[in-house]
Amino acid sequence: MILAVAPDAPMFQGVAYEFSAIVLSLITAFHCYAKRGRWDTIRIFGVGLVYGLVLENGGPMHLPALGFNGYFYEENYKLYLFEFFGYGQRISLVPICTHVGWPVVFYTAVLFWERICAAFPIVRERVWLSSLIITASGLLFDLNFDILATRFNWWVWHERYSELWFGVPLINYVAWFWAVIVFGWCWVWLHRRPNLDDRRLTLYLALCVPAMWVIALIGVTVTQWLMDAAGLLYATHP
Repeated sequence: MILAVAPDAPMFQGVAYEFSAIVLSLITAFHCYAKRGRWDTIRIFGVGLVYGLVLENGGPMHLPALGFNGYFYEENYKLYLFEFFGYGQRISLVPICTHVGWPVVFYTAVLFWERICAAFPIVRERVWLSSLIITASGLLFDLNFDILATRFNWWVWHERYSELWFGVPLINYVAWFWAVIVFGWCWVWLHRRPNLDDRRLTLYLALCVPAMWVIALIGVTVTQWLMDAAGLLYATHP
């Protein structure tokens, strides 16, 4: 893989980006609260944050005994959970700015879907079509950002994966697809239940999170096997 800077070089204007991403998430959460109320904010910026946090930490996870060497690594950030500028005890493999990006993506994708539904009401009755629209919005968001993140070594992809989109491997978009479509499907399906008030809707979405993790993991794993069999996944086979 050809990198713009050396893998061990400091992240380009990294701390400024980290703070800006955190501030953006706070502003977006405030907007959600002001426009949609407490419960939607809890569902997106609470439940969605927890859901994305676990999935994101699976990306760089290194478990050689299970044959899993991770998809990428991040080493140039400064603000992690309980570790700031090298002080404290880190409990996460990815930085805070990456964690808080997930609910921002979910919120943007849900708003996009709702605008589509306002123009074409029939879409709301099609759960799978709705979840695909939400997923498409999330992928379009990531399609641009990952190029920047890769170019400036905000994360570095494992060299064994084939490059697809300006240095970003196909497996990244496969993982994004499954992560967003599972959340989107649960969001649409639960919000179509007329007998659920906000409290129960939030509770049920939270209870769905473990199942969503499992389904997303199965989806990524099966797709990865299929791509490997087709020769689409690896530049050099592990």
